[in-house]
Amino acid sequence: MRGVPLPLLLVLTGCFDDDLTIPDVEDPVQKQLAPIGVGECGFEDGDLSGFGLPGEVEAFPEEGGKVLIVEEGMSFSWLYGEEELDFPVGTRALLMRSNDAGEVDSEAVITTNPFVPQHSVFVMDQLSEVEGPGLSLEVEILDEGFIVDRWDLPIETGGYIPELLPEHDAIDGFEHIDHHSHVDGQFVRTLLDVSEWHEDAEEIQIRFRQHTLIPSNGFFTVLDNLCDGEPTEL
Repeated sequence: MRGVPLPLLLVLTGCFDDDLTIPDVEDPVQKQLAPIGVGECGFEDGDLSGFGLPGEVEAFPEEGGKVLIVEEGMSFSWLYGEEELDFPVGTRALLMRSNDAGEVDSEAVITTNPFVPQHSVFVMDQLSEVEGPGLSLEVEILDEGFIVDRWDLPIETGGYIPELLPEHDAIDGFEHIDHHSHVDGQFVRTLLDVSEWHEDAEEIQIRFRQHTLIPSNGFFTVLDNLCDGEPTEL
């Protein structure tokens, strides 16, 4: 078991689009492209109160990474491109990344406040700076402070490709990222199966973990539209 859960996101409801499917028991994680501009489950309050940190816009967990609220148009990577991203809900989202030095063992960790799932799925929209070989992203389910389930999440770029700044050298293993490579990306919707705890009316927390796999490159993941709720057809 890793660490003690942080008493940290007030889960919101009612932010779903059509054509979504509920994950089955054998596939706890499903995904699809998230349409831009739907839902009301983002971070427009502008702080981390949902994670037990009212009034705070950033957090530095003991695992060494960082988590913060970012706004559209901000620069939060040493590469270029995130300034052009459109967030799924409003103009704010949640950034997770290793420390500024890009140390592999520095991990961004954030945990929801305890809640009883009102639906069988938990929804999140995500976009990462690079593909799976560059990042680790996982989710843990906590029950009374104990980890009762854990999943490695797919690393989703939604087609996004950053661009090197003029003073930067190429990144080993990511030759497709060059000085002219910027491509806009689209957030990918991911559905987490929490049906077991919904059916039992059991209180849980959801913990997210993210860190780079490439030394000296603290690649980011942006999360938005985190919702306790079941997709419904419009």
